[in-house]
Amino acid sequence: MSEEEHKSLVEEEKDDETEIEIQIEEEAKDREEPTPEAEGYYSASPEWYEVPFKYEVVEKTWRAVYPVLYQMYATADYLGEKVADALGITQSRFQYAIDEHDRQLARKTKKEAYIKKKLLEERAKERRRLGLPDPNAKATSMPHTSLVHVQPEESV
Repeated sequence: MSEEEHKSLVEEEKDDETEIEIQIEEEAKDREEPTPEAEGYYSASPEWYEVPFKYEVVEKTWRAVYPVLYQMYATADYLGEKVADALGITQSRFQYAIDEHDRQLARKTKKEAYIKKKLLEERAKERRRLGLPDPNAKATSMPHTSLVHVQPEESV
């Protein structure tokens, strides 16, 4: 191989290397995320799912595979829920204790209301026996009368 051929091969390799470096730099620029300062803090950049696919083959494949994957996920979720129900692992471990507490609380509240009612009845009965007015009775309205100024009697 002559020197000229050797020089031309070395120059071609250098050109190839520079082209590859340029391509790598361009791809890196494409992959770089824009900084918030460049677009503004509240920029209207699209979400990840709104960005179009770079290659048509990838998009077609995704559009074909996505419904199948989603259906598989939904089926697995449904079956998992049914199995969990069948095994009884969807209920609270101590639900019986919670239910018992609620029943006791309801019983206690009902008993207190009954005792209060009986106590008020006894109090009202005792007031009637003693001839005292009932404080819980509603005031009766008096018929409308005109106001007449009465002068006090003079004492001698």
